[in-house]
Amino acid sequence: MKKLIIIIAMTIFTFVPLFSTFSQTKVKDSETVYILSDPYGNFEEKILVDWIRVKGKGKFEVKDPIKDLHDVRKMYGEGSIEVKDGFVLIKGESKDISDVYYRGNYVGKIPFSINIKYFLNGKEMPVEKVKGQNGNLRIDISAKTDLKVDSETVPLLAILTTSLDTEKVKNVKVSGDFKPMIMGRKYQVNLTLILDPEDSGFIEFESESISLPEIIITVIPSYFSVDIPEPEVFDELEGGIDKLLSLVKAQKTIIDETRTNLESGLNKMDFSQFNELIKGINMISEGIKSEGDVLLMLSEKIDEQELSKLKDLPEGIDSIIIGLKREKEGIDMIVSLMDAYSAITKNILELNNTSQKLAENTQSPVTLSLLETLKKEEALIKLLLEGGITPDGIRIPSFKETKENLERLSKGMDEVIGSLNMIKQGLYGVNALVDGNIEMKKTLITLSEGGEINGVVTPGLKGFSLNLKKMGEGLKEGIGALSTDITEKFMDLVNVLKAISNSGKIMGKDVPGLSVTISGMDEMKKGVEEGKKEFEDKKEEMERKKELVKKVESFIGKPEDAEGNVEFIIKIKYN
Repeated sequence: MKKLIIIIAMTIFTFVPLFSTFSQTKVKDSETVYILSDPYGNFEEKILVDWIRVKGKGKFEVKDPIKDLHDVRKMYGEGSIEVKDGFVLIKGESKDISDVYYRGNYVGKIPFSINIKYFLNGKEMPVEKVKGQNGNLRIDISAKTDLKVDSETVPLLAILTTSLDTEKVKNVKVSGDFKPMIMGRKYQVNLTLILDPEDSGFIEFESESISLPEIIITVIPSYFSVDIPEPEVFDELEGGIDKLLSLVKAQKTIIDETRTNLESGLNKMDFSQFNELIKGINMISEGIKSEGDVLLMLSEKIDEQELSKLKDLPEGIDSIIIGLKREKEGIDMIVSLMDAYSAITKNILELNNTSQKLAENTQSPVTLSLLETLKKEEALIKLLLEGGITPDGIRIPSFKETKENLERLSKGMDEVIGSLNMIKQGLYGVNALVDGNIEMKKTLITLSEGGEINGVVTPGLKGFSLNLKKMGEGLKEGIGALSTDITEKFMDLVNVLKAISNSGKIMGKDVPGLSVTISGMDEMKKGVEEGKKEFEDKKEEMERKKELVKKVESFIGKPEDAEGNVEFIIKIKYN
C-alpha cells in the first residue's frame, strides 16, 4: 500500500485528461518507486507501483501517463487497465471507493543520487572484504537531490532505517540527533538526511564477526519552516544606536574644538576667562555622563531572560520527539500483533462452525438454543475479521484495515519526527543571534560603566566624565596660585581630551577614545542591519522551498485534477 506523502518527483509534470461519467468522482494518484541498489548506492532495478483510487459512484475512465515505464501490468483491483499511446487507461465502476494497482519497470533517471562507503577500523574497504571481519565498521552515506521545479532545486528528506543484533554488535553510533533504540534483541537505528541540496551521515558499530544489516532508505519531497515573529527588536535597537551615534559624534566635535582652542591659545591665556572654560569642561563632563546613561538605558532594552527563552525551544522539541517515538513504538508493537489476533480469531470461527455442525445433529431444546447462540457468535466473529456494520449501525473495520491504518499512522509519525528535527536545526541559528544580543548588552554596559573590552580595561564613559570633572576641579584649584604647573595641567587636559576623542592614555591606562566608540557603533549598526536582512532572507527562502515541495505531486505524471504524491524506497542489496 502507498505510504503517506513521500519523495521525489521529476522536474516536468505531464497532465492528461481524466474522464468520468459522474462529476462527483475524484481521483488520487499515489506513486511508489521501489529501487534495488548495490552496496555502494548504484541503482540497479527500479519498479514503480501506481495506486489509483477513485472516490464516488458510477462508471469511470482514468487516463494516467506512464513516461519511461515498461512492462506495465495490473496487480490488484476490480477495474481493467489498457496500455495505449504512452498512457494507462483504467476503466471500472465505483460504488463508493475503487482501488486499482499497477506496476512497471522504470527505465528513466532517478532525480537524486546516493553514495555509500565502508570503513573497517578507520580504513576504507571494499564491502566484500568487510564481511566476517573483527573490528569497528563505519558506513558513510551521502545523498544529493537533482530534482528541479521552476529551475530551482527541491529539497528532499531521506530516512534510513536498519536493525542490528544486540548480541552480535556493541558501541552502536549514529550521526545526528537520533540515538539507537533497543527493541527486544535488536538495535533499531534511524538516520535522517536533509538534501538541501545534499547531506551525509554515518552508522558505526563494533563486532567480532561483521555482518552487513539490511538497509532501507525512504526518500520524500519535504521541507518545514517555522513562523518567525517580525524582528521589531532590531528596528528599535537600530534607532537607539542612531540616536546614540549622533550624540557621540556631536560630543567628539565639541571635545576636538575645545582641544584645538586650548592648544592655540595656551601661550596667550587670559586667566580671567578660566571660569568660563571650567564651566565648559563641566558641561562636557555632564554630556559624557549622559552618553553613558543612554548606553545603559539601551542595554536595558535587551531583555536577556526573554531572549534566553528562545534557546530552550530545541529542548522542548526534543521532548515532543521523544514522546512521538514512544507512541510510535506502541503502535508498531500493535501492528506486529495484528496478524496473530487475526489468526486466533479465524481459529475461533472454525471451532464455532464445528460446534454448529455437532448441534445440528442433536435435536433437542438445549442444542437448538445453543445452535442459535453459536450462529450469532459466528456473525460477530466474521464482523471482526472482515469488517462491516453492527445491528446498531456502527461500522467495524476489519483486522486488515485496522493494521493498514496503524501502519500509515506509524509512517506519518516518522515524517513528523523528521520535520521536528528540521525545525530544531533551524533554531540553532536563532541561538547564535540570542548569544550575540546578550554579548552586545554586556558591551554596552561596559562602555557606560567601565570594564574590559578585548583585553583592554576601560573606565567607561562615566569614568571619563568623572576624570574630566576632576581635571576641571584641579585646574580651578591651580588658578589661584598662578604657578607654572597650570600649563602642565592644561596640557594634561589637552591630552585627556585627545585621548577621549582619539584614544590614548589617561592616568597611565590605555583608553579607547570616542573615535573607537563611533567606529564600533558604526559596525554595530551595520551588524544589526546585516543580521536583520539575513534573518528576513532566511525566512523568505524557507517559505519559497515549502512552496516548491508542494508542487511535487507526481514522478511520471498524474491524471488532470487528481491529487498526487510520490515516494522512493531503496533497498541496499548485499547478496
